[in-house]
Amino acid sequence: MKRSLTVPLYVLLVFLSGVMVGAVSYRLYATKSVIATQTPAKPKMTPEEWRKHVVEEMRTRLKLSDDQVGKLQAAFDATRQHFAEYDQRSKAERKSIIEDQHQSIRSFLDDGQRAEYDKYLQERQQKRKNEAAKKHGGA
Repeated sequence: MKRSLTVPLYVLLVFLSGVMVGAVSYRLYATKSVIATQTPAKPKMTPEEWRKHVVEEMRTRLKLSDDQVGKLQAAFDATRQHFAEYDQRSKAERKSIIEDQHQSIRSFLDDGQRAEYDKYLQERQQKRKNEAAKKHGGA
């Protein structure tokens, strides 16, 4: 009689432990999901907002004088100018690389294929312009 009760008791214990593990796991999953959806996304700062924030933080934390804040602003201005110049150089180099690619492709196409390829490139360029206009103007 004792043996006949222990087997169902063990089965019941295994079942109940599975239920407990499942309940705890579900609770942890649901809690993390709720927290993730309740936390609002922090809006990205514009470069100007970021700069004001950094200057103010450095001014208070480093106890900068007005003269030092002016020099900090000048350093940020110089860095911005260097990045703008770098961007222009890299855009020009990228454009040159892409044009080399187009010339390479044109070199093995016949006249009819070249005309269709040029049409294809114009369509792609127009599509990119439209997407950029939507992204910057429509959003």
